[in-house]
Amino acid sequence: MESSIGISAGFSFVRRCLAVVVFVGGLLPAAIGASVWNAGASPAREAVTQGNSRSPCGGRTAPARYRHVIWIIFENQSYDHVIANGNLPFTNALAKECGLATDYFGVGDPSLPNYIAMTSGGTWGVNGDSSPPLPVPSIFSQVRARGLSWRTYSESMPSKCYLTDYPNRDPVYTAHHEPVLFYSRVRSDCRRWDVPLGTLHTGALARALSANTLPALAIIGPNDDGGTVKPGCSRPCGNVDPPLSDVFLRSWTNRIVASRGYRSGKTAIFVTWDEDDSFSGGLCPSLHCDHLATIVVAPSVRRNTRSAAMFTHYSLLRTTEELLGLRGRLGEAATAKSMAAPFHLLVARR
Repeated sequence: MESSIGISAGFSFVRRCLAVVVFVGGLLPAAIGASVWNAGASPAREAVTQGNSRSPCGGRTAPARYRHVIWIIFENQSYDHVIANGNLPFTNALAKECGLATDYFGVGDPSLPNYIAMTSGGTWGVNGDSSPPLPVPSIFSQVRARGLSWRTYSESMPSKCYLTDYPNRDPVYTAHHEPVLFYSRVRSDCRRWDVPLGTLHTGALARALSANTLPALAIIGPNDDGGTVKPGCSRPCGNVDPPLSDVFLRSWTNRIVASRGYRSGKTAIFVTWDEDDSFSGGLCPSLHCDHLATIVVAPSVRRNTRSAAMFTHYSLLRTTEELLGLRGRLGEAATAKSMAAPFHLLVARR
């Protein structure tokens, strides 16, 4: 999707034209180790459990609170372009092995309003891919106020809290896929906690997984396409796009679910897309025009859970606030439907 970064007081974003969006790590080996499932295992389970002795989901007892919530956000694919897409075998296997929200919606077009909505509970007048700094609370400030930490792990980011698009190398870092850059209240934290992703084996996220030091909230963002055609792609694509996104998701999902933090039963993963590539009419007049797939992964999620309840990016925000025990509900998250009960994420309160 073509987009631009604006110039505003406090943040100087350089205007660039880009051709597609990406949100999660490097192109890496598709699996970690060989499958340990018996010969009778289903193709879906075998695909998801490569390198792991157990399924990432299965209906374990839900915790009362989570220590870690991870968002993996891809770009510009409608629900129908994800689910049953033959170029996304792991993505679809994960949806079958864990949970899938079948009636989930973004807020419209373009990208930035969706990132702002899912992290602050509103769009605050943002209707393009640029914005002046927003003096509003966000999930980043919520996490900080609770005495917890967050990280955004951005692929191809040249340095921490990098404020401009970085189009002169391939692959590409895209600043307007970094919502934390647009909140004035967390500027100092951004300089410490908005960090380059690294690879499966080196870098910030790999170290956190190995040392069991994941933050309370982790947002993983892959790189953009850079306008180039890569192996396996019929058009310009990056790790945010099929089929490369599937390899990226498989690699990082296997890495995460093998970690001590995930095996403790108190880590949840949400895989979603920012917006529907087939909708380009600006912001939705109602939250029912930007149909997206969202996959829910946690040890307590029952296998092949499907929820047809209407969820939105505001539901993702509300659910994360609930899982981490954050105080208050930001903006539209106060009235959005929670995903916790439909996906068996939290123990029922008496």
